[in-house]
Amino acid sequence: MGDRDDGINSKGTRPVPLVRYGQNNYNIPGDPYGLKTAHSGNVAHLEDMSRVHKFPKFDPDTFTLADEEWASSMSVFLQGLRASIMNTTLDHYDDVMIVRDDQTEKVVDLTHEGMTVRVAVLKDVLFSDAASYSNAERAKTTERKTEAAMARIEPEMGRSVENFMMAEVINSGNAPRVPNYRVTPKRPDGGDNKGAWYKQMRIEANKAFWLDHDREGRNRLREAAKSPEPGTQATIETIIREDRSHSQDSFYQYHRDSSAAEATDPVVYERITKDVFVVFDREGNLVLCSVSELFQHLFGGAVLDKVVDTTKQWAGFALLPQPNTQRHMVDQLMRRQHPELDMELATTPQQLEERAMCIVHYGTWAQQGHTNPEFVHLTPDTRLIMGWTERRSRAELLEEVFPHFKVGVLGLSSEVARFLMRHLAPKEYQDCLEIFRGLPKPKRMAVSRPNWATLFVLGINSFTQRHRDQNDIKNGLVSLIPMGGDLFFPQLGVRLEYQPGGCVIFRGRELDHFVGDWKGYRIFVAVTNHQPVRNWVNRRLGKAPALPSDPGQQSDCQAWPSREIDDDEEDEGAEGEDKYVICVEPALDPEEPPEGSPKPVPAFQSDKSRDTTVKLFRLSGVVLRAPFWVLGFVFVKSSRPHPNWTLWQTLSNHLARVSLDITSKTESPTRLSLEPGKEKDAFKVIEPARSELYRGPLSGGAVLPEPIGGTWYPKPPLGNPPAELGPSAHVVLHLHGGAFIIGDGRSDDMDFLCSSLIRSGGATAVFCPQYRLSSRPGCAPFPAALQDTLTSYLYLVRALGIPAEQITVSGDSAGGNLVIAFLRYLAAFAEADEEELRIPLPCNAVLVSPWVDPGAALGSDTHVTGNPHYGTDFLPVSFVRGGAAAYVGDAASPSDPYIKALGNPFATPVPMFVNVGAAEMLEVDIAPWVEEMRSLPGNSVEVNYEADAPHDTLLLGEMLGWVESAQVVAAKIGVFIRDRALGTR
Repeated sequence: MGDRDDGINSKGTRPVPLVRYGQNNYNIPGDPYGLKTAHSGNVAHLEDMSRVHKFPKFDPDTFTLADEEWASSMSVFLQGLRASIMNTTLDHYDDVMIVRDDQTEKVVDLTHEGMTVRVAVLKDVLFSDAASYSNAERAKTTERKTEAAMARIEPEMGRSVENFMMAEVINSGNAPRVPNYRVTPKRPDGGDNKGAWYKQMRIEANKAFWLDHDREGRNRLREAAKSPEPGTQATIETIIREDRSHSQDSFYQYHRDSSAAEATDPVVYERITKDVFVVFDREGNLVLCSVSELFQHLFGGAVLDKVVDTTKQWAGFALLPQPNTQRHMVDQLMRRQHPELDMELATTPQQLEERAMCIVHYGTWAQQGHTNPEFVHLTPDTRLIMGWTERRSRAELLEEVFPHFKVGVLGLSSEVARFLMRHLAPKEYQDCLEIFRGLPKPKRMAVSRPNWATLFVLGINSFTQRHRDQNDIKNGLVSLIPMGGDLFFPQLGVRLEYQPGGCVIFRGRELDHFVGDWKGYRIFVAVTNHQPVRNWVNRRLGKAPALPSDPGQQSDCQAWPSREIDDDEEDEGAEGEDKYVICVEPALDPEEPPEGSPKPVPAFQSDKSRDTTVKLFRLSGVVLRAPFWVLGFVFVKSSRPHPNWTLWQTLSNHLARVSLDITSKTESPTRLSLEPGKEKDAFKVIEPARSELYRGPLSGGAVLPEPIGGTWYPKPPLGNPPAELGPSAHVVLHLHGGAFIIGDGRSDDMDFLCSSLIRSGGATAVFCPQYRLSSRPGCAPFPAALQDTLTSYLYLVRALGIPAEQITVSGDSAGGNLVIAFLRYLAAFAEADEEELRIPLPCNAVLVSPWVDPGAALGSDTHVTGNPHYGTDFLPVSFVRGGAAAYVGDAASPSDPYIKALGNPFATPVPMFVNVGAAEMLEVDIAPWVEEMRSLPGNSVEVNYEADAPHDTLLLGEMLGWVESAQVVAAKIGVFIRDRALGTR
């Protein structure tokens, strides 16, 4: 007893889940179109055309009020309510009753048009004084009752238990790696961010305390924390001395609020059963208003049902993020209490769809962590960039229905909320209109007219823990349109029947609120504006002081973008502002050859051979034999190396092997130049960093760091690489393959790969270093290429100032070997006593067909020819052996851990994505290496097996006839990058 053991069914067995949380689920049994990523909260069907046809359609021009007479009467009632209550002129209302009138509050009940109404005036609350909400008598009373209710159940975890559990983790060696500060002008060398480290460990300790232990186990931990072992006590003292982060026991807060919500003796929260509930502060400013079934009154029950159905269909179509914020930390606990919401317990695809749990943001928000941001932008969810699809990376099908979702779900929700805002808070409503109009059209999402909300939050089956919306406008109002659950306001001591079609507007930044337990499928839409966006708009409109970085404050006198406000926005179409414009870099979108025409044979760029005669002789033999190959592969399909390969794939694979064999045996040189060439401004020359940064295996030998070149994809505007990136942008540092003896990272070789990473792989830009090769004429063996990898990375994070958390380090084949060695180097040398020598870790790493054991090719031929995948790959013995020998050179050993990854696992906090061709030779080495890395605590290695594929299709897919498969790989890389770097909502 004491530790939980979940997942056993009534028969004592563990059912095999259709999907698993925290993993990418691309093949769901019984659901040919379904997919769920590691960070999506739903199962999506991005390619299911039938969902487009049956998706509900909305025409905003057909929206009409269901009962205009009721709407007109309610408008007049709401507009006059404040004056009537504050002046106590109540004679014109029906069934008036003074419920309370004392020093702290006045409560009046009445009726209007058959609706029951309660109005409260809080005499000890002022809406502009945030502290007054918690200091009010109602808030204090609720707090006392809540504390008493929880005291009868269980005490809180406490900071001493937190410290104890953290110390145990640290002493066991299982603590996460200390993160680095971002490299900024204030911190040019980054450094250890121990504050973030401790904060994260406190969160994990809190989660483990409540989820991994039952009440008996938690009591044992409380007792153990009272008398820790000496070693643990010493670590606890270090934690107390260094950690200034606050404790936030989200699970205790949940249990505390739940016990208060369910308490009946005494009742903690007063249940409001009135149709209309309005709260004013002591000066008559609106604090809260709730109107039940407002949606139905305005647009009818049938339209509400259609909106609910549309939301459910959208949740089964698009990839939507799972809740992943502090206020949603207890969702895992909720799934235990509500097994009907646990996807891992679902037995059918239909059950999976019903168990979606998502929080989605549509509209405009600002740079994370900046209350006065330099930039604002549309959320990733608005741009439909979370998901991938096997045949196309853009969300074509989603784009067909997204306008109807926006107008039907978000637009109608904004109309319902507008009804209360206009009549109860006209000043705040006008402010909201001004904020929206102050945004440039590309940075705002139109859903209705006139548009007044800049951000919508869609919640599906998510538990909203007690919180305040700190990002909302100060002293502003947020609107909630619910479809299930009860809404609690601790400072007001009330609970509202948060039922379908109702609408609640309240001071979201100042008022704590949470949702009680519920049954069934729960949906909500929050309609709001963020204070950072308002700050940005105010600067743009001249209402607030400009930042030095703002347009017009710099030497180029650049102006703000035009406001583009229509004179008559009432006539502005709801979709008129969001025209879909495809912007493609021509250089990264090469024309496809006519259907049926042969594609070019793989050509690895090199200069003339030292012995042209030998090369021509070998090529003549190829030409003579080629017709026989074609005839054999056409008429004798069993002669093809793989039964699933097309004729073109078979021919290309064979010709690629011959071409590489000739290149290797003639020792064709690859001459690298630091001249721009046809890449022009896209090519950059970068100097080595200071020598002290090249440590360990990168220093002390005959091979020294040298200047290298590199190519940007796409070509940077005006020749300048991206020095400033938005929070959703991502840069890939890609190390090309070529057995360390061919390749230069330039456009002739890399256009297909880089265009795939940009169009499908989640990259804003790709930088490909022209690292030194080990072949003639340069003859730069190990560690030259690894030195150049470090030079390239430092160029991005130091010279350009790109945040490390916005960088993915990627490599294919030999480049994958370099990425692994680079991660090993960072694990050993990223930290340093001197701050200026510290190197921040990249966000993640991508390895495509990585060469994890080059030295193995230096043995007998049978090591290569005896490989079970030798026949389905294009790598000849001469090529892999020549590359390995040149790279190892005379001074290094093929067993060096920085050369041989297989058999030399290491711990790294950098998540890795590994793509393996199921038919490639390197698969036999990659598979055990992956398991070695996964065996170490803290390592995260995600693997994708590319069906039937040979080596490195992401680089050579266009040449070898594997374009579609390569695009799938790029799309999965994109999901990995976005989930790891950009999925925080």
